Amino acid sequence: MRLLFALLLMLMSTAAAVAERRVALIIALDDFRLDAKGADVALVYFSGHGVEISGDNRLLPIDADASSLDALEKTSLPLEEVRDSVAATAKVGLIMLD
Repeated sequence: MRLLFALLLMLMSTAAAVAERRVALIIALDDFRLDAKGADVALVYFSGHGVEISGDNRLLPIDADASSLDALEKTSLPLEEVRDSVAATAKVGLIMLD
């Protein structure tokens, strides 16, 4: 059985990081997808907050910009992207939200 364990800690709180935050999350998810490819079990654990915008569930980083819906969408990650990544990598995919 092939298992992948990876720890990603992202704490970005500078103003300059705001525009790059979503890109960093997407890159991290792509890296996970590549690293976990072919694993028997893939697990993503997210501890934080989330929000629903027009039926779209989104994960919020520690410093998400909630000044407007547009800003919130730009600084968050759709849960569907996480789900699709996990489903594409392993026979069994688990997503734990805390």
